[in-house]
Amino acid sequence: MFFNFIKTAFRNIKKQKIYFIINILGLSIGISASVLIALFVVDELSYDSFHKNADRIVRVTYKLTSSSSKLNVARTAPLYGPTMKNDFPEVEYFNRFQKAVPIIKYGEKIIETENFFYTDKNVFNIFSINLIHGNGSTALEKINSIVISQKTSNKIFGDDNSIGKTIILNDTLSYLVTGIFEDLPTNSHIDINYLAPFPNQNGKWMNTWMRNVFYTYLKINETNNVNDLQNQMPAFVKKYFSQYLDEGETMEVNLTPITDIHLHTNFEQELKPTGSYSNVIIFSIVSFLIL
Repeated sequence: MFFNFIKTAFRNIKKQKIYFIINILGLSIGISASVLIALFVVDELSYDSFHKNADRIVRVTYKLTSSSSKLNVARTAPLYGPTMKNDFPEVEYFNRFQKAVPIIKYGEKIIETENFFYTDKNVFNIFSINLIHGNGSTALEKINSIVISQKTSNKIFGDDNSIGKTIILNDTLSYLVTGIFEDLPTNSHIDINYLAPFPNQNGKWMNTWMRNVFYTYLKINETNNVNDLQNQMPAFVKKYFSQYLDEGETMEVNLTPITDIHLHTNFEQELKPTGSYSNVIIFSIVSFLIL
């Protein structure tokens, strides 16, 4: 019986070759398009979920509103992180990033610098940045230490182990490579190739509420809820910022879950272009209709 079905099918195919080819071609294109769209949707929805504690990581942002303008900014001043760690027991760790574009040299080689960040040593306690070589608890302890990605290590040093080697920043500062980390996945809202400690960490520029050039992140304790901490932000603003606000101005400090940054926010001065949740929904519907 089964072979009779096969014979009948082949006879029909021979009789209607063009019809058969059109159907197979349409089905193949439809399935291929649906699979590609599905891969795109899954990638968009999975942004930053590779971090082990993604559900406990938030980014601090602020919104400043006046009668004539509104600012919704991804960057904050240096005091946000340490002050929140000091004031709120819900905060387990804080970490700040400041983007820079130094000139890097290794021997006679001048390296094109991309995704260079000054940061706090808590970076490895918050984010799943996996060190291939080096110790996360000590890699950024010294002011002249630097940790680089695997692709950056290959770019500068080739196949040689770069641990213990020295690179020069801005023709004057020597930095010792103390760690190499796995390249971050592409579905990350922040691309990182270099991590170095903040220079002059105790300087006045690190003790101000007005220099908004930092991206500040918090890791919340397991026993606490992000919403509970968010509810305390109006009192935080009143305590530290009321003296800086002009008449008619209002300010909000918001805590955005790291997994919401790519699809559910629209901040100024973002680290990289964000996506659109609406587009994800539209593409999902299109994929279904194609099938």
